[in-house]
Amino acid sequence: MHYVVIMLFIRWTSGQNNFFNVLSCTDIKLRDIPEEVFEKCKESDMVIHCLPDENDNLGLSCFSVTWIEPGRCPYYNSYQGNMDEKECDPRYGLCSSGLYKSPSSLRYKGCYAREYDTITKAATTTEMETIPPLKCPMIDTVANRTNNTSSEIGEECTCATEIAVAVILTLFILGCCIGVGVAVIFYRKLRKKYGHNSNDIQMKSHSDDNGKNQPFLPDANNTAG
Repeated sequence: MHYVVIMLFIRWTSGQNNFFNVLSCTDIKLRDIPEEVFEKCKESDMVIHCLPDENDNLGLSCFSVTWIEPGRCPYYNSYQGNMDEKECDPRYGLCSSGLYKSPSSLRYKGCYAREYDTITKAATTTEMETIPPLKCPMIDTVANRTNNTSSEIGEECTCATEIAVAVILTLFILGCCIGVGVAVIFYRKLRKKYGHNSNDIQMKSHSDDNGKNQPFLPDANNTAG
């Protein structure tokens, strides 16, 4: 029993020494590969593979070239220290449609979920950094305006409040303009209506009193005789 445990531990330890963590597989360069990996693969007459493990951690390993089934990916089995196969996930990128050699898994991003998550997070972060934050006007409190030396700075970012105030003021001004306009129109109608009636009454009174209120001047021709 102890012998089995010791052998498993030795195999697990040797397996761990065959996995050198890296940040990327699909974008890895020769300069990113440690010299130790080159030497290890050369000594064992194997080929460098860049693989995910069962937890999608990325690393470099030395294995013999094997054929991988269509739609599947090689991965590093950290429990057994060997290269195994798993299903390719097309959500993360391209998957193979035919047999291919295990080192060529770098062509298929569907085999590298961790890289997809990293790229997505990086793109999201870049987009958030590109969009400038909304700059709100800073409003000082009474304590700050009176140069109070207390620790309360009293500055608040009140974009929403100022927008609401601006909307209310706009509606108020618009309502006042409409009210004034209606009042002017109503006044003009009243003036037009009662103004005509007043003129008619004045003209009628003038016509009724025409001659009656004038001084009597007898005709000189008629009074002469």
